[in-house]
Amino acid sequence: MKQAIEEGFILDVLSNYTTIKEAFRLVKISKDNPELIEGAASRALFKYYKEHGYTIAQKTEMIMSNFLSNGRYQINGKGKCMVVADSRANAVRYYLAIKEYMKAHPEESAGCGVMVAFSGEITLDEVPLEKPFTEAAMNVDENGNYITTDAKFREAFHSSQYNILVVANKYQTGFDEPLLHSMYVDKKLRDVNAVQTLSRLNRTAFGKQSTFVLDFENTEDDIKKAFLPFYQTTILEGETDINRVYDLRSKIADFMLYSFDEVQAFVDFMAKQSGKGQEATALGKLSSMFRPVIIRYIDLSEDDRFTVRDFIWKFNRTYSYVTQLIRLHDKDLFNEFLFTSHLVRLLPGNKIDMIDIDEKIKLEYASLKETHTGAILLDEKPPVIVPAGSTVPKTPNKKKDTLQSIIDKVNERFDGQFTESDRVIVEGIYRMFMDDDDVKKFKKYAQDNSVEMFVQSLFPDKFKDIVTRCFLESSESFEKLFNDLDFYKKVQDAMANELYKSLRDKTTKS
Repeated sequence: MKQAIEEGFILDVLSNYTTIKEAFRLVKISKDNPELIEGAASRALFKYYKEHGYTIAQKTEMIMSNFLSNGRYQINGKGKCMVVADSRANAVRYYLAIKEYMKAHPEESAGCGVMVAFSGEITLDEVPLEKPFTEAAMNVDENGNYITTDAKFREAFHSSQYNILVVANKYQTGFDEPLLHSMYVDKKLRDVNAVQTLSRLNRTAFGKQSTFVLDFENTEDDIKKAFLPFYQTTILEGETDINRVYDLRSKIADFMLYSFDEVQAFVDFMAKQSGKGQEATALGKLSSMFRPVIIRYIDLSEDDRFTVRDFIWKFNRTYSYVTQLIRLHDKDLFNEFLFTSHLVRLLPGNKIDMIDIDEKIKLEYASLKETHTGAILLDEKPPVIVPAGSTVPKTPNKKKDTLQSIIDKVNERFDGQFTESDRVIVEGIYRMFMDDDDVKKFKKYAQDNSVEMFVQSLFPDKFKDIVTRCFLESSESFEKLFNDLDFYKKVQDAMANELYKSLRDKTTKS
């Protein structure tokens, strides 16, 4: 990579890099304090913060402000950007937030267009629709036709019609667009995935002199660690134990998931498919071949499923690693590697108890603070990689703790020096509304009226009354509402939509 940069084949994507620290504080609003599995609950709490409308809006404001004032003017005014979301649902949320931002800032956003890339269908609780969101229905060409093919998608984004692309996995790697100048990362990136993702920016183009990355999730050290092995020569230290591949193979065999005949049948089938078009029934035949294996897997205990899945992952990674260093003349081992590489993608994950905490917590504070800006410099000393040697399986963490204790631990991890201006305005309004004497009346309104009627006609007067009271209690926190009419309308509509859904749920349950 270093040589390619020095010789001008690619650009250095780390030359202009800004990292942001996310800080927030959650509060428990329910009287009950249940015991939950700590790891799963912590992930649910962080997911709540990541998906919160305030969080998305805050980051969108920062993204659009930067791109509209800088990135779009790069490459002779042809600069484009990519927003990397951590889930398909959040990709849709970012797309909608960017559209709302452009609608609220028409002059500033003139000439901008946004596309979104994701697979399958997405439904959002906060956006009730008759049909779920799909990529094809959200992207149109210059003639207003839905974009339904990969080729047309890439062609449309390359045109002057669009300059913002929101992605989640799809197009995060392997997307070649030389006019990409800026990237906004809201996803944890590790190892080669970090290099592949950020390298979407490194293509050269006439007039392209620089790149820019704004990263909400990864630290300077995270990115250094990911890039170093690819930057220049990497040294391998220590011995590589070939027998480790066979040890892992033996551990998988102990669970009797599949037989040699099943492996051979898979290899023979794939050999017949090689060099010709995909048969219409090929996927169905392939699924039938793996169905007995998956049934045996499901019949295992939860702990055994976790263990054998871990062994298969380790076997595949170790085989791939060892065969880059040493030639293994073992056809049966290679066939089993092909078989398990396909199998591991089909195995259902262990059942996870869904933790519904939305009604138990609220986001109280949130802030985004810059922690690094400038170049991320990689060490000249070659990194040393030591081969891993353990074949001990991972064990699922089932430690339990109370919801309040888990909230405290998450808050400690994402702590910050908050001011009153960092208080989440919607939270203050929500609390005051739920304590208001009119809450029962508005529950009835939510039950009997459409979301449009509730948001546009029934709620605005009550909102004005509540925010006035909030302002009198904490003028610093709520001053922005009365100084920025666009912001006032945005908060009012967000609050109305959240309350409409919440009040309908509570009314239905009761």
